[in-house]
Amino acid sequence: MPAPQKIIQLVEIFEQNINDYHNKNETELRRHFLDPFFEALGWDVSNAKGNDERSKEVAHELSVEIDGQQKKADYGMCQ
Repeated sequence: MPAPQKIIQLVEIFEQNINDYHNKNETELRRHFLDPFFEALGWDVSNAKGNDERSKEVAHELSVEIDGQQKKADYGMCQ
């Protein structure tokens, strides 16, 4: 199965401007590339469906425990 056209476009834009992205902050990269990437794969990243907190497809800054320590995951995909 080929990649969705939106993902191909995101990769092309990123490759064309890769040097400019070294100085971008994490939030900008998430908003400009990761959110659209996951949306192109069918995830409701912005909760456009208006689901309640327990029913959202994507949780942001999700608290997780790793090796006994609390960490924050940028994304938590839930179904």
